[in-house]
Amino acid sequence: MGALVAITKWSKAINLTNEQQALGAETVASLPAFWQWALTRWRHPALEHELLATQDNHGAVVMELLLVAWLAEIGVVITDADVSALKAAGGPWVEGVVIPLREQRKQWAEDSSMQGFRQAIKPLELDAERILATLLWQVVTERQLLVATAPATHEEPAIGGSGSGRELMVVGKERLRHNIETALSFLPGPVALALVRNVVGSFMAAAGTAASQD
Repeated sequence: MGALVAITKWSKAINLTNEQQALGAETVASLPAFWQWALTRWRHPALEHELLATQDNHGAVVMELLLVAWLAEIGVVITDADVSALKAAGGPWVEGVVIPLREQRKQWAEDSSMQGFRQAIKPLELDAERILATLLWQVVTERQLLVATAPATHEEPAIGGSGSGRELMVVGKERLRHNIETALSFLPGPVALALVRNVVGSFMAAAGTAASQD
């Protein structure tokens, strides 16, 4: 596929999806809060490196990890069913647009004559990631995940039943560990264990950097 044809194809797909999502804008009213948080965290080099390595080496979806980490930060503990719903909502877009865009950019990186096209594809990647965030956010809305938020004033873990079937853990790091572990549960145990430790550590470091800049 020619470079211009490829870029045009992806541009049309992204523009069409943008138009379709605009029709349901009421379902993503709170998306900007997560999106801005994700962009801020992404500026932390160690977190970016860790998430990209988890993506490239183990097939994780960076946007999913960012979302479940943000949910942990605001007090939401996810379940296996939540992760399944996120993957079902975002999977086709990831496979059909996000991954092909990424792979094409990497391929063009090795060809000096394609650098102009490579630069042109970067804004499309960002648009594709924002659309993916919107698709995932619709799951947050439909499953009413923001209803299950933990109190911010406790110092010890508090686990209790709720009508939503979600347990509310108060200590932020434990919520984060739980959410990341649940999101990576598709990986073999020993691999997932090491990744969870590294990813959680990187998120905590990024959070500390963000707090120091406030």
